Amino acid sequence: MASSEAPPPSGLQDWEYVKQGIALWLNNQPKAAEESFKNRESSVHIVAGHTFISFMTGTVDKPEPPPEDPSSGSTTTTGGSCGSVKRSLTTQFEGFDLNQQSSQSSSRRDSNGEPTPAEMAAKTCRDNLRLEFEGFSTKLRGRNGLNGFRPRPPPEPVNHEGDGVGPGGCEDRPIDPDDVRRLMGAVSFGYGVFQLSISLLPPSLLKLISFLGFEGDRAMGVACLMHSRISSDMRAPLSTLGLLWYYTIVTPFFALDGSNLHHEICSAQELIDESNDQFAKSSLFLFFRGRVERLKSNIKEAIQAYEVAYRSSAQREIKLLCLHEIGWCRLIQLDYGKAMKNFKELRRCSLFSKSFYAYLTVICQGAHGYFDELVRWRTEITELLSRSTQKESQIEKYIARRCSKIPRAETEQEKFDPLYWRLLVYEMLFMWNALNSCHEATLQAIVQDCGKPPEELNEPSIGLGRLILGAALVCLKRYEEAIRAFRDCIEARTDEGVELQQDVHISAFAHYELAMLLLRKEDDDEDEGEAREEAKRLLVYAQLNYKSFDFDNRINVRIHSVLRKLN
Repeated sequence: MASSEAPPPSGLQDWEYVKQGIALWLNNQPKAAEESFKNRESSVHIVAGHTFISFMTGTVDKPEPPPEDPSSGSTTTTGGSCGSVKRSLTTQFEGFDLNQQSSQSSSRRDSNGEPTPAEMAAKTCRDNLRLEFEGFSTKLRGRNGLNGFRPRPPPEPVNHEGDGVGPGGCEDRPIDPDDVRRLMGAVSFGYGVFQLSISLLPPSLLKLISFLGFEGDRAMGVACLMHSRISSDMRAPLSTLGLLWYYTIVTPFFALDGSNLHHEICSAQELIDESNDQFAKSSLFLFFRGRVERLKSNIKEAIQAYEVAYRSSAQREIKLLCLHEIGWCRLIQLDYGKAMKNFKELRRCSLFSKSFYAYLTVICQGAHGYFDELVRWRTEITELLSRSTQKESQIEKYIARRCSKIPRAETEQEKFDPLYWRLLVYEMLFMWNALNSCHEATLQAIVQDCGKPPEELNEPSIGLGRLILGAALVCLKRYEEAIRAFRDCIEARTDEGVELQQDVHISAFAHYELAMLLLRKEDDDEDEGEAREEAKRLLVYAQLNYKSFDFDNRINVRIHSVLRKLN
């Protein structure tokens, strides 16, 4: 065990040294990785690697939040879908203006006027980075002149015949092909991440990006990361993580390739298998193994992978991320009791949106038939939202709209029905593209609940039952029934020719899902042409008529992608 935590051997080149330091960090040994950089003379590679390690440590190993004061009800939430990384950027990497930092932090003292543990940890991290960069810059200035650039010597007349020196006094040294290949791996990593990031922007921003001369090419981004991961560059493990992130999180969430994720699952499984020799016990790679098993609908195996990652991780945020995934796996199994406990723990411990986990807890309690605390939960979620600093994030907006579904008083008897809360659970599974991960028996139970006559269906939102019914039937490959369900949903959302304006996300998703089913039809050519035209009309209608609804950016990315293929 001691040998596995030993720092990289010192006889390596700087980039090799950094690559092994990153491998130590990924293999749940952040302290060993941090120590390895202290024993190496500073250079560009060392500073870059140490900066990455420090950034990742600051992102995933945050101090424990202070305990809640029972008399104050609940703590301030820091919501938002990118809360962890954004808070790391704004607390640990805000820059090197220490006067500004001290003035900002003075307003965040504890009751005794002393810095909080989180503030002290952030300041230590900032100071270490500042000193390291200053020391490296000083060394470069002393060796190479102002700003690290070597002063250009004045030209001197030199006899170049037979002395091995090229024009201008420069040595005519050949470039090592291995260095060129390593450099291409580094460039491919940056370019691949850039292309993938641009391709996932909403259409409104894509127009601006295109005007500036950029265009996101998703296939090119994946190809560049594939090239980078097999190179000898120190960023190769990060390229593998980037691809796993794309295949197991981005593609399923945005549903970029519809509901068919066979290629993504196989590609991610191949990446994990190839990384087994080096990262078999890495909590991050175990996390992605759990994601792959979840996409395969192997929920038990996914939970096992997440539990191993939870136990082996040395970073607090990765532990919470695994607990989050375990809670979602329990929700996919419709195991409301265990899911409720997981989300309640996350509500207490996580620095991510506390209102989000509070809402997940309350819908699990309602679906489980436990109604005693429903009214109290509404009050708590409302307070969490009012204190949130991320009110404009999509998740916070989603939870704010769902607050009206929670009973304000015990007199609202229609909201004390387990079916009412199960529909809200199914809505979460649909909105997070988790229905594809459900077993057939689970999907049949969802179809049975949502297939009841409208007068027997206690819907939180008009048309929600038919929308979920259609989505579940698609997962069961009962496409004709699904088409009828989506048409019924669109019809139910129309009152005397006027479309309902409340919960408009239901109409938008129904139009999109119906269009995708029509494009799937493979009848005779004439019918196929008609289905294609109707699908295009539905997509254009949804794109032009539905604005500012739940996760509108996500569905707009999908519609934009499909219309571009159709055109």
